Amino acid sequence: MTIQSFLNNRVYSTLIGTLFILMLSSCGSNIKDVGLAELRKDIEMRKGPCYGRCPVYTLRVYEKGIVTYEGERFTDRLGIYIKRIPEEQYFELLETFQKVNLWQFDDVYKGDIPDAQTVSITYIEEGDFKSVTGKDGRPDDVMKLESLLESIASNKQDWVLKQKPPSAFPDYVITEEIIVQLPEEVNINKWVRKYRKNRMILKKQLREESPYWLITYDKDTITPKEILDKIRRDQQVQSAEFNKKTKWRT
Repeated sequence: MTIQSFLNNRVYSTLIGTLFILMLSSCGSNIKDVGLAELRKDIEMRKGPCYGRCPVYTLRVYEKGIVTYEGERFTDRLGIYIKRIPEEQYFELLETFQKVNLWQFDDVYKGDIPDAQTVSITYIEEGDFKSVTGKDGRPDDVMKLESLLESIASNKQDWVLKQKPPSAFPDYVITEEIIVQLPEEVNINKWVRKYRKNRMILKKQLREESPYWLITYDKDTITPKEILDKIRRDQQVQSAEFNKKTKWRT
């Protein structure tokens, strides 16, 4: 299929979709009521965590110019936000992806900076898809695609909250504090230094001669779930759990 015929088909599809959205609007509906499961997804960009405060989010571009932003960490848009970009911008984006032809590139590019953010860009066409993932060292054309998608994500106008972020922990859980149980032979000060990247601090021993220690960490370096999973996988740790407000302690 040629680029022109491909785009013509999408133009027709988008025109029909636009009429449908206008009909919904006339009935009192709005953009947040658009059913994403009924739309064809064209493009997706996932930006993962890094050592620092890199915004972690997933941007998805659907037919008819519908775009969603799913913010996870270090962004003022947590949850799923939705908007519709101008038709001209949508088709220019598709045409650019067609010209770049992601299929010519490797699936994964290894970077030289381990703590840099990992970015994955996916393009879907006629049921087939191609993803390119990496940190630094990706081809220039792939980086240009990332810049185009970043410009959509960073434009804060017209976003509408579609779905609030899930509450990962009950209100009584103190996710900044973790109680760890260590064997007697483990030096607690040396153990804490293993997690210096997460700025872990020993607060206190819960009881004298007790194997339980209360520690804190910097939530800007890692999520509560990630740090708890990381500690529980530590071979020196016998148990680990978040601290709880007094009335909820068992």
